[in-house]
Amino acid sequence: MFDLSGQVALVTGASRGIGEAAARSFAKYGTKVMLAARSAGDIDRIAAEINAGGGGAAAGTCDVADYKDVERAVHTCVDTFGKVDILVNNAGVIEPISRIELSDPEAWANVIDVNVKGVYNGIRAVAPGMLERGSGTIINISSVEAL
Repeated sequence: MFDLSGQVALVTGASRGIGEAAARSFAKYGTKVMLAARSAGDIDRIAAEINAGGGGAAAGTCDVADYKDVERAVHTCVDTFGKVDILVNNAGVIEPISRIELSDPEAWANVIDVNVKGVYNGIRAVAPGMLERGSGTIINISSVEAL
């Protein structure tokens, strides 16, 4: 059994799938969780369910492709729970899946903004606090689509 009480995790892409499961799992083991996603509906519901079950959770909208949004999510997490010990860079998109000569350049740019810049933005936003405290964990999630 893990005891992660006292830890605080910020999970991106927390509205469904792996992000939701990660947030619920961290909460189960005593971690306070900040759920971040582009839209509020699902993360608000998930945070409420975690809180109703005795955990500690908050939710905030965040587009990981926008550094200022990620920075705001980190500040909200720190204001709410005092710190960020764990960052789960989970937010990602798959589309467009197509041959390069048929692909839409704007859609491809969005993939880069979310899947590459989003990871950078998360790490960049949490690194100063983690370095100042001398500890922290960053988990970067990917899929087979990364290949």
